[in-house]
Amino acid sequence: MRVTLGKPQHGWVDLTISDGPFSMTDSVADTPIDFVAGTAVQLTNLLTTGRATDVPMHLEPGYYVFAFGRDGDDFRFRLLHETEAVKPVTPRLLHCVTGPFQAAIAPFVLALERFYDTKFDAADWPACDATVLQDLQESVRQYLDR
Repeated sequence: MRVTLGKPQHGWVDLTISDGPFSMTDSVADTPIDFVAGTAVQLTNLLTTGRATDVPMHLEPGYYVFAFGRDGDDFRFRLLHETEAVKPVTPRLLHCVTGPFQAAIAPFVLALERFYDTKFDAADWPACDATVLQDLQESVRQYLDR
């Protein structure tokens, strides 16, 4: 699987996920939450606690959800799509990856590292808190060193 985040512009960033025949590209908003920082925080939580977690990404009016989970050494990533945030509708599963860290989680860590290294204007995306990425990188090191 490959995950890329483009250079943000005016509060939007292109997100691309490709995995074999599956490919998806869309622009995701930084409001009401910064899903980039949210993904880093939730992956840190997944690696340190093992608890499943979700990260919403807003499209106005719909949204995607990154749903991450873990069962021992197996990780799970699910990409869900909800067409409208205001109606209680069952999200549609777009893609699922289950497997070792390298298959299901590492592509997100790499995408986040590249994004945090990108220089952009604060008007285009909220300033990245470097400690969020550092915490994720430390949780990855601890997981891989165990």
